[in-house]
Amino acid sequence: MKTIIRLLTLVLSLLTLVSSCKKDSKTVDVKNNDTTKFYVRLKIGNVVKEMDYNPTTLFTKPLPIYAAQLVGQFNNNHVDGISIVLNDSTAYQTGKNYTEQFIAIKGKTAVQGTITYKDDDGANYYASGTFASTSLTLQFTSLAADHVTGTFRGHLVKVGSSPSSYIDITDGEFNLSRSL
Repeated sequence: MKTIIRLLTLVLSLLTLVSSCKKDSKTVDVKNNDTTKFYVRLKIGNVVKEMDYNPTTLFTKPLPIYAAQLVGQFNNNHVDGISIVLNDSTAYQTGKNYTEQFIAIKGKTAVQGTITYKDDDGANYYASGTFASTSLTLQFTSLAADHVTGTFRGHLVKVGSSPSSYIDITDGEFNLSRSL
């Protein structure tokens, strides 16, 4: 268990470091041969929020695990926005649901997905298998060499709230540049 925790800490540190690098927020849509913007879009209540500053994803080469981080920010303060970290025992696939549940990887237990959201007012929200009553579901719709697309939703707890308060993220979608 200590080995997995150390490995995950190393992978997440690497993902955070690389994802903080500035990326161009445009790409060519191969199917339609036109320019599209990279973004993370979601809905909280009836409010649509779009993060289009430094939207990117990073996939690690398989160590004992496959790891990915998807990131979007509201602006260049590098604080508010969203981060989704995924772990899996096999290469990522389109059409598969990735969740906050615990999974077995090489005989060890790990959380498959974690989502962190910080709103523009500075409140932090979190969902992971380590928090009761929270959820995350993410599905890739495209895994191209230069970008990824997909959808997500979640039920997140406000960090430090007592009694616990929650937000629901619905209609989440992303089109992100891909690193590695």
